[in-house]
Amino acid sequence: MTWETGTASNYLDLAAKIRDFLVSDTTLVGASENWELVMGPASGTPLVTDEFLFKGPGLTGTDEIFVGLKFSVSVPGDYYNLGFTGTKGNFPAEPTLDLQPGRGPYSWMLCWNQPMTYWIHATGRRFVVTAKVSTGYTGLYAGLILPYSPPSSYLYPLFIGATSGSATERWGSSSIYNRGFSDPGNDGCSMLFPDGNWYFFENYGFNDVDRSYNKRAMWPNLPTAIYPFNSRGLTGSNENLNEVTKFIGKTFDGSYQLLDLRPTSENPLTGFLGIMDGVFWVTHIENSAENIITIDSQDYIVFQNMLRSGIRDYWALRLD
Repeated sequence: MTWETGTASNYLDLAAKIRDFLVSDTTLVGASENWELVMGPASGTPLVTDEFLFKGPGLTGTDEIFVGLKFSVSVPGDYYNLGFTGTKGNFPAEPTLDLQPGRGPYSWMLCWNQPMTYWIHATGRRFVVTAKVSTGYTGLYAGLILPYSPPSSYLYPLFIGATSGSATERWGSSSIYNRGFSDPGNDGCSMLFPDGNWYFFENYGFNDVDRSYNKRAMWPNLPTAIYPFNSRGLTGSNENLNEVTKFIGKTFDGSYQLLDLRPTSENPLTGFLGIMDGVFWVTHIENSAENIITIDSQDYIVFQNMLRSGIRDYWALRLD
């Protein structure tokens, strides 16, 4: 739908930029896809103690998509993190996110207290945020995916994925607790399933080398994975033989290639659950963060997975 880029002076200003864009961007307002702020200060720089709850209207104005935001900050620990969660609704009389109905686990954008270049892309269904922290790129996908099943059987496919499941993780960490939503680590992403429960998604579950597969269980237990970064399928054991993204380069005419990011499940829903809207795996060959690529007359901007720049570590955001 629409996007913007700019510079936030620090983590609190980044939160204000997100709020103001979702609520007041002229393109979103003109299409009746701007989000409603149902909790939190409507203007000015937030306080560390502030909490926000946004309600997205979907594409038709009839949906109610709830995404919350709060902070986890420590000056001695040098972490200044934005925590996002999804809820199933809103209790207007309840001033905290933790007690909102059906609240899911928090996923944290690991930020710092210095200027950050940011990118925000939003529709009425979901928003994507990326910010450059030092030489890495923290990110967020918050809102609905595009499910393969009809709406009648999957009413609320709400996905919340940032870069960490740990509220106290520092932005410069290279552990599995600091990985992007496209190829997540421990407890960094979660989704609301048709059974009404939240489930984690992770591609790395033990360390930053060994990948865990087929690990799906109800929050707060074990998760599953995001394809194609974790593309061995639902079974198998050797990622070096079966990792699709290791072996895909550019096309013969020199074009980059894209693959949909697809949350996968093993039980009780087996297979691909849907497509993450407007974000993709992208070829790593001759690529780098903030590269603008054009495929079929459509522009995309490339980002890396936090501080990582290996062959599996790039994803692309559609700029429309």
